[in-house]
Amino acid sequence: MDSHVQILIVDDESLIRLNLRALLEDLGFCVCEAADGCEALTMVERESPDLILTDLCMPNMNGLTLITALAEQYPDTPVIVVSGTGSIRDAMEAVQRGAWDYVTKPVDDQNRFKIVIDRALERSRLVQENRRYHEQLEELVRERTQELHASETRYRRLLESITSYVYTTSFRDGKAVETVHQHGCDALTGFTPQEYAADPDLWFRMVYQEDRTQVLDMMQHIQEAVEPVSFTHRLVAKNGDLRWVQSTLVPHRDSAGTLLSYDGIIADITDKKRLEEQLRQSQKMEAIGLLAGGIAHDFNNILTVIIGYESILKMHLKEDDPQQINVDHVLNAADRAAHLTSSLLAFSRKQEINPAVADLNGIIRTIEKFLKRVIGEDVTMQSRLSETPLNVFVDSGQIEQVLMNLATNARDAMSQGGDLIIETESREMDDAYIRSHGDGELGRYAVIKVTDHGEGMDEVTKSRLFEPFFTTKELGRGTGLGLAIVYGIIKQHNGYIYVDSEKGRGTCFTIYLPLHEATPETVKAPDNPLVGGTETILVADDDALIRELVEKVLTQFGYTLLTAGDGAEAVEIFRQRSENISLVILDVIMPKMNGKEACNQIRSLRPDCRVLFMSGYPSDIVNQRGMLDDDVEFISKPLTPPVLVKKVREVLDRKSEHTGC
Repeated sequence: MDSHVQILIVDDESLIRLNLRALLEDLGFCVCEAADGCEALTMVERESPDLILTDLCMPNMNGLTLITALAEQYPDTPVIVVSGTGSIRDAMEAVQRGAWDYVTKPVDDQNRFKIVIDRALERSRLVQENRRYHEQLEELVRERTQELHASETRYRRLLESITSYVYTTSFRDGKAVETVHQHGCDALTGFTPQEYAADPDLWFRMVYQEDRTQVLDMMQHIQEAVEPVSFTHRLVAKNGDLRWVQSTLVPHRDSAGTLLSYDGIIADITDKKRLEEQLRQSQKMEAIGLLAGGIAHDFNNILTVIIGYESILKMHLKEDDPQQINVDHVLNAADRAAHLTSSLLAFSRKQEINPAVADLNGIIRTIEKFLKRVIGEDVTMQSRLSETPLNVFVDSGQIEQVLMNLATNARDAMSQGGDLIIETESREMDDAYIRSHGDGELGRYAVIKVTDHGEGMDEVTKSRLFEPFFTTKELGRGTGLGLAIVYGIIKQHNGYIYVDSEKGRGTCFTIYLPLHEATPETVKAPDNPLVGGTETILVADDDALIRELVEKVLTQFGYTLLTAGDGAEAVEIFRQRSENISLVILDVIMPKMNGKEACNQIRSLRPDCRVLFMSGYPSDIVNQRGMLDDDVEFISKPLTPPVLVKKVREVLDRKSEHTGC
């Protein structure tokens, strides 16, 4: 007897429930009770009995209605009718509605009653086991179906990813008579084996025009070759894509040495070629980067002197002086030269940019008028900007430089005049686009398209477009750095640039810049007046012109200046007059003793001394070379007198907090 089996008695007569309870408990069952069908449904939901004994005639909900409800909601729970009517019709209807058996009252035969209950419980057990078996079987079938589907998917992707195939060419009397292409040719070229079989010359027409001579030479060479021959060439796929392939030919000869056939293996190496090209481009950029970093120091020193003295001259001229315009021209030219140095360093990725969130449309509107002046009257410029803002995290000056270079190139490509169109939009970069262009990253981008209707270019020119010093312009009209700088700037902004051009059909540059969620800041810093002082300042720079300029500027603002030509001389002057010196300005790179070494010795004499470093190298190059610590006071050349005066006052007014050199 199983004391864990629970039986629910449903009967409106309490005495009958009492008798049945006593009988069932004697048989070893657990018992619970309900007085009608409604109460029984509540009990079933709460207690989950293993078997239900129910009367037919009851108030609120009779037995037949209860049986129907139980059959719908709990089909695996056995229900036995225990009724005193003894009607065959009632018994049949009860069974039709879902009852498992029928017992008449009074229940006198305890053994027979137990047999009925055990039979119902056993049937219930078998039904539940059968249900679990079918559920397990269905789950197993479902799992196997999923595994089969996954296996088919993997196999299909494997076939789709195969970028090699085999073909066989048969010879008779020294001439090719048949070529059979195996499975995989359609994935690489787009043509099926049947198309190759139907058109014997298809394989040769598919070879890129410029590579056909090389391929014909190799076909001739294979007729004398004994060992396998391998070479690379390009082919044009059915959809027009240009693919790089490596062909390996394995000859088969008879005992007399006559060529019977050769097996060819075609492997797609387009991605490898693209990576090699990207590596070459990176190496070229690294080379020009070294050059740019090398010239920056001396060039920025020269620009500092030019800008400094011209600024001093401008301050001493009256507003109506006719020389004002000449001074402005010199300052504008020097400013462009400073931007050129900055762009060279940005292109080589040797200088940190100063990005901020900006609306790309706003940047274009800011430079639009200037671009129209640059391209001249023969070229009509149209702007088709996105109606919605395109917020990007960029150095606006660098993006303006990109637009300037592209507009200048477009002007030169349209010697007879034409249209220059600048468009912006937002676009999703997807897998298909990345595969077709060879690089990229999934995401939303702000897109700039710069289109001209000029001469266009051929494939060779297009392939070298972003190389440093490559130019198609005549001598004196181009350095070959403009588009290389554009490429470097876009890459430094984590963007991508693509070019689409055909000879005689114009050129379109498409630039992708990652969209940014933040909005541009519109707060403008107040323009505070220049403030001087009476402190004594020691300046050390190996360039005499820089020393003289700094001395001239700061003296005009009330400071007392001491000068030194190198770090060692600066330390000696400081040793003699340390109590009077409030600030030391040190060039980073100097002979005998550099700026960092001089700072260390000066701080050993007086730890609280304020030090300001300056250099023709950008701060990130200085820090990368370990010349200075990250938290020092630093100012980059070329610098203008106002910038120098503001920085000096800022350092002098700051609380004395000793930092590393």
